[in-house]
Amino acid sequence: MALAVYAAVLIIYRPVSPFEWDEILFMRAMAKYDVAAHAPHPPGYPAFVALAKPVYWLTGDAQLGPQLAAIAGAVAAVGLLGLLAVRLGATRREVWCAAAVLAALPGFLFNANVGMSDVVGTAAAVAGVLALAVALDRPERLPLAAVVGGLALGVRPQVAYALIPVGVAAVVCAARARRWRPLLLAIAAGAAAGAASWVPAILITGPDRFLGAVRGQALRAVTAESAGRFSGAPPSVLADHWLLAPFGSSALAWVFWLLVLMGGVAHWRAGRRRLVAICLASGAAYLVLAAGTMHYNSSVRYVLPAMPFFAALAAGVAATERPVARRAAVAVAAAWSLYAALAVAGPSLDIRRRRPAPASEAMTWIAASYAPGETLIYYVGRIAPHIRMVLGSQGFTVKQAKAGVSYHAGLRPDGVVLLVSEKVIPGTQVLFAPEWNVPYLGRLSRERYARCVVAQAPPSPSEEALTATLRALATPELLAAAPRSSLLVVPAAAHGRGKLGAFWSTDLVVMLPEGGVATPVELRVVQRPDGPPAKQESRRKVQPGRLLLLRDVLKEPLAYRGFAAIEVRAGAPVAALWRTYDRRRPGDEESVGLLPAVPGEPATSAADFDLGAAWPARAAARCNVGFVNLGGAPADVVLEVTVGGATTSHRVVVPARASVQVNGVVAAVAARPLRATFRSTAPVVAYAAIVEQASGRTTYLTP
Repeated sequence: MALAVYAAVLIIYRPVSPFEWDEILFMRAMAKYDVAAHAPHPPGYPAFVALAKPVYWLTGDAQLGPQLAAIAGAVAAVGLLGLLAVRLGATRREVWCAAAVLAALPGFLFNANVGMSDVVGTAAAVAGVLALAVALDRPERLPLAAVVGGLALGVRPQVAYALIPVGVAAVVCAARARRWRPLLLAIAAGAAAGAASWVPAILITGPDRFLGAVRGQALRAVTAESAGRFSGAPPSVLADHWLLAPFGSSALAWVFWLLVLMGGVAHWRAGRRRLVAICLASGAAYLVLAAGTMHYNSSVRYVLPAMPFFAALAAGVAATERPVARRAAVAVAAAWSLYAALAVAGPSLDIRRRRPAPASEAMTWIAASYAPGETLIYYVGRIAPHIRMVLGSQGFTVKQAKAGVSYHAGLRPDGVVLLVSEKVIPGTQVLFAPEWNVPYLGRLSRERYARCVVAQAPPSPSEEALTATLRALATPELLAAAPRSSLLVVPAAAHGRGKLGAFWSTDLVVMLPEGGVATPVELRVVQRPDGPPAKQESRRKVQPGRLLLLRDVLKEPLAYRGFAAIEVRAGAPVAALWRTYDRRRPGDEESVGLLPAVPGEPATSAADFDLGAAWPARAAARCNVGFVNLGGAPADVVLEVTVGGATTSHRVVVPARASVQVNGVVAAVAARPLRATFRSTAPVVAYAAIVEQASGRTTYLTP
């Protein structure tokens, strides 16, 4: 009856929305299990997912299945702890005391209805120790204990830490009694139970992908998390996180560990030395090994499999021989449990039931307030899977912010740039900041998830200056002279490193004449054959009489790194200006001028360049010639370069929808005449780039 009431309370107080990082990953696993895609995170926890899946199949609710699995695990952990205590000789009073302490323990109660594997893993640890305790006296039960242990590892592999001491003892006892048959059967049964859990997980994910994901996670644990374990963290920090944080309140923790000490002594004096040995060995082994292999930041959850065994020891205060002392000790344990459940864990359970998580509230607000196609969102902190799953699936562009990088409104000139974080970012305008503000929540949630801040990105002073420079360079006269077309080409665009430490970048200005209506503009990367994968396209909208200014256009919005051409398609004739320059050369951002984009229709099949007219006087230079093919078939191009009296020929094939550059067709101080001509089997857009050797300054020509 008491367990049914406990289950009902946990169901009533289920969180209305997910909030934990791992909780989101388990929700993703409901729809499609793939450990390599972190659905869920490695190593995959297959038995827990299998426990939650039927509810998802019946209801289609990805949050409900893991939550009900966790609730079942919490109830099972409390019940199994009672059975373990009875098996080890505890009285009815002590069993009730142990169950109450565990059920009310703040870290346990806080996670008891959250859709993650920690509480189910706690139940699995108790079940495994119980089965092994039975096998200590009855070796013929070793195969059953092995099956329980194998399935427990499928729930959460870390529970093995709690099973090691009793498991070793059970094997030693069976060997000393020469019970070889149960031992051999136990090995086979444990392997079969483990295979039943892990083989489907490996096959569904794919063996190579599964092993790669597990190796990657292990490498991260060994390297990135080393500072959070015994090897790298101060003992005081480890003690605070592993021994105090799971209780929410330090005072509550100190009382608990005092009860554990007093109860263990009382059990020992009452003759229950096996209870003390098993519970102390299992709890301490788990605690020490967990602290040595797992990061303390998540210790509120990670410590839970050790807690039932310490709760059983704490219940020993009910075994004190003197009636007055016993009643006082039981009263302290009862008061501790009530305070832990109602005052420490209770407010957190209540607010999670009444209000969505701050991150969920923030994402609902964003979705209701902004259009996906016009909003760029950078997130900071621990809401990565949540924001990608919710807003990413709705069409918002969602990216992770990087430390030390400044994010500003210039990243989305025709839209909005939002920053989503757990704290206010200096210099931003806060738009919405939901918060869970209740006592002890921060400690129990690992100082995470209690707040989510949505802010509008600030304008960048440097961006404002560069935007002003682009506006100044895009003079009315230059725009008026630029050809207008619904298909324009920027033939030589760049975002990448060049020779001699240069870093090449391209700016683009698009203008729609006044008197029209807002017109969509589509930008497409026309890659070189050896170029990296590209986002390929980006859509913007340009207003009549206003400039669309795109600095470093290949980087943002096209997310391309390298050298390419850009195709500009518009719903109406527009003018476009561009420049490609070395950003690392002092003064080039302010001084390099803009060039008109080349109309894509009609492209040409034959033309010539007067290179000599643009060649720097008495300066060493080199010349590159490029071709852009917007057609659907390859173009076979023959390029002839005349320097003085000598003519050289180059042949190049330009694939369909690609660009190709022929480098170094002319080098050093060139003689006159200096011309280049080409013939092509298909129309192409051609350009020449004359680069001064000393300064790196580039002059672009079109036929």
